[in-house]
Amino acid sequence: MNKVTIHYLLPYIKSSIDKVNNSWKPNLGAWGTTVRITLTSLFKHLYIMILAYPEFVVHKKKFRDTLYNKALTVVNKSELSREPVYYYAKKVKESCDTLLEWEKHLGVYNRLRVAGFKDMIAQKISVWLYPREAVYYENDGLFFRICSGVRVNI
Repeated sequence: MNKVTIHYLLPYIKSSIDKVNNSWKPNLGAWGTTVRITLTSLFKHLYIMILAYPEFVVHKKKFRDTLYNKALTVVNKSELSREPVYYYAKKVKESCDTLLEWEKHLGVYNRLRVAGFKDMIAQKISVWLYPREAVYYENDGLFFRICSGVRVNI
């Protein structure tokens, strides 16, 4: 059982993005399946990143909005509702919503800015207060977290 770090997640995210952006498609027959599997992996790793390391998303508006819009695009496609990509896209969308709601209702960042704190310091304090999950992995691809002493697979 190893704890997931950002250095463990980023190669998976980069690899998935590179596969989806590949304009040279050697096997056009399987391209739809390849994209679906790749997007599933991408959304799964992004969801884990948001759970464990919200500081990479919460105050990066453009990145957060892009994640949200891509996840919303997948969630709005009814033909994908039974696919794993739909499940993880929905989790990413809900996580982005939670980040926004946390900041909107708790408002630590805005209150610190009004109090005269520098932007970077206000962001760090706000993210430090955000509840985060410890995510672990066994073997590559088997991720889980422990909630109230119970192992929950991701």
